[in-house]
Amino acid sequence: MRYFSLFLFVVSIGFWPLVLYAQTANLSIQASEIRFSDDLVAGSTVRIYATVRNAGDMDVTGYVSFFQGSIPVGDSQMISVLHDGAPEEVYVDFVVPSSSFNLRAEIRGTVPEDIYAENNFALTGTYEPVFDDDGDGILNEDDNCSTSSNANQNDADHDGKGDICDSDRDGDRVENEEDVYPDDPDRFEEQKEEEEPIEKDSSKEAASSTLVQQVVENMQETFEQVVFVLPTENGDEDWQSAAPLLSSPQALFTFKRQSWKTFQFEALTPEKEGVVMTWDFGDGVTSQKRSLEHSFTRAGSYEVSLQITNDQGVVSEDQVFLDIPFWVLENPLVQGILACLVGGGVLGAWGLHFFEKNARTKKMKQRKISVREDDHFHV
Repeated sequence: MRYFSLFLFVVSIGFWPLVLYAQTANLSIQASEIRFSDDLVAGSTVRIYATVRNAGDMDVTGYVSFFQGSIPVGDSQMISVLHDGAPEEVYVDFVVPSSSFNLRAEIRGTVPEDIYAENNFALTGTYEPVFDDDGDGILNEDDNCSTSSNANQNDADHDGKGDICDSDRDGDRVENEEDVYPDDPDRFEEQKEEEEPIEKDSSKEAASSTLVQQVVENMQETFEQVVFVLPTENGDEDWQSAAPLLSSPQALFTFKRQSWKTFQFEALTPEKEGVVMTWDFGDGVTSQKRSLEHSFTRAGSYEVSLQITNDQGVVSEDQVFLDIPFWVLENPLVQGILACLVGGGVLGAWGLHFFEKNARTKKMKQRKISVREDDHFHV
């Protein structure tokens, strides 16, 4: 028994150094070793860095989780920290909030397990973000125009207000919008030279007026050779009194000019049940009325036709060709031309000669009308 007790004593003494020198896994992180890659500009993305140290005598792997208050920011990359090596650096990207905040870092997932939890956490103090509203890389507090991007910070008049925000860039007390030279403090308006009044030549004006009057008279004389009658101040009444009532070649309808481009049409077949009358005015307009008034949209030649289908299904058709002249004073385009001639005051001698020659030629020919009488007869 005495020898057995001695044996236990010797064995216990042999194992005691092993207990004293047992290996430990112990990683640590400190708030003082948490930092950022750039200024904490609200809304920008920065990188959070933290240093992880091995305080034990075993190699340990793990990662660090970051939190903004209680809100998770993200987990870092996995790291392996040697017990006799240099510390490792972890990182995670972070969007800077627009209000004050703090960060918490926590070592997690250690292998072997780190049982020393007291140095696995780090809580920073409060950070205050800064602002760069125009995103030009210059903080509001240093930016001479924080509402508009101006990385060059140009300030021509050195008034502390950036040119891009300065309503008077050159400092001459004249607003840029009213300043002819907004970047020159010594000039702000054009020097206008006084213009000498131009004396009007009354003799030229009189000659011009006479020339225009002659042109108009010759144009009127020319118009009379082309149209039924030249309209006067009474307008349509002169057309109606001068225009005859004409009949189509097959005597299916009559027509009469009411004005420059307006005609009255009437079918000579009485209305009765089963009879269908179809007008086609050659300008895309049709009608099935027995009597109607139609105005053409513009000058030109039109084929007007009437198709009559009686109650027995027999079809009769008749047509007539109408000319709507261009050179009449009722035509707004002609009125515009005359207005230009009168307003301009001058028409070349060649133009005057042309109208005079044309008028003389027309007088020698038989008076023509828009609708050729060879194709029609009077009712």
